[in-house]
Amino acid sequence: MRIFAKKNKYFIAPVLFLVACFPETRGQENEYYLWTGVKLSKEIIPDLKLVINPELRTMFNFEKKELFMETGLGFDPFKFLGLDLFYRLSREYSSDETITQHRFAFDIQPKAEINRFSVGLRIRYANYSEGGLETGNSEKYFRYRLETGYDIKGSKLTPYCSLELFHNLPDKEIDKLRYLIGISYKFNKIHSIDNFFIFQDYPGKNKNCYIFGVSYKIRLQNPLWQKRV
Repeated sequence: MRIFAKKNKYFIAPVLFLVACFPETRGQENEYYLWTGVKLSKEIIPDLKLVINPELRTMFNFEKKELFMETGLGFDPFKFLGLDLFYRLSREYSSDETITQHRFAFDIQPKAEINRFSVGLRIRYANYSEGGLETGNSEKYFRYRLETGYDIKGSKLTPYCSLELFHNLPDKEIDKLRYLIGISYKFNKIHSIDNFFIFQDYPGKNKNCYIFGVSYKIRLQNPLWQKRV
């Protein structure tokens, strides 16, 4: 734990600063969440990987929590382009009800590396369906995320940040903005851990969300392809 805290001192300080920059206002609803998950990716053939991502999301007071399992395929046909297809099954629990949701998502991700900076744009189409694939209420979104990261020379730490807009297609409006800062620590070529903080804003509503997250990542590659390279 002492080593973990030492590695994350570069992350905790800016997060506390950001939280202080978003003070509560009278009549405003503020929610605080903790997201914890594991992301496993396994190379099937060159440039094609299988991704499995279980995650638990809970409010600090445990009034509401969500557990989901996401699985999908990631394809990188070119160095500058990624394509992803995902399915997510989630259960959301609160004091008075349980909601089951099914979601399909498709991503197009142009990306580039400039010196030690990485820049990426993710355009995601996603649908949400409550209670069932056909009978539940559904919503459709386009989500636009711009992300950049910096590979620190001689360090296993990689800081990154992003801004994401949620475009509600039926309502024809941007109904959520997500600001994220994070830092990734790579133990080796297989294991890494991400720590991140999200401030989530809802335009036109007296509501904000503050999210603290930890994600453990395991990246498995096929040794056959490595030998061939």
